[in-house]
Amino acid sequence: MSAATEVKPEDTEARIDPEDLVRHRNKYTEDFRHEAARMVVHGGERLTDVAARFQVSQQTLSNWVRKERTENRRRNTAQRPPVTHQISSAKDQLEIERLRAQLAKEKDRADTFEKTTILLAREKAQSL
Repeated sequence: MSAATEVKPEDTEARIDPEDLVRHRNKYTEDFRHEAARMVVHGGERLTDVAARFQVSQQTLSNWVRKERTENRRRNTAQRPPVTHQISSAKDQLEIERLRAQLAKEKDRADTFEKTTILLAREKAQSL
């Protein structure tokens, strides 16, 4: 390679814009992430639809959904009252567990419905 066509390292470094090297990340509030994940987990909406509506990547929303599901399992386990009496049979125990899970799911649905209604009302008010 001749000296005229040789690229010197200092020439290459001068052409690189430092801003190109910095990866910009969007910061979302905890409430924003939580609401988007709840729409998938408890609202029955498709992940792809919610990701498009909230303008986040599907992978990002998938991470939020995984965290929401993990927190729900932990919360449901922590909320169970200690058993203070002997359950008569394993069948009764299973029924109680099923009913607790159903109750928790219905509470989450009601909460999601309320928040979704508020979100839609805000969107409607902004569009007017």
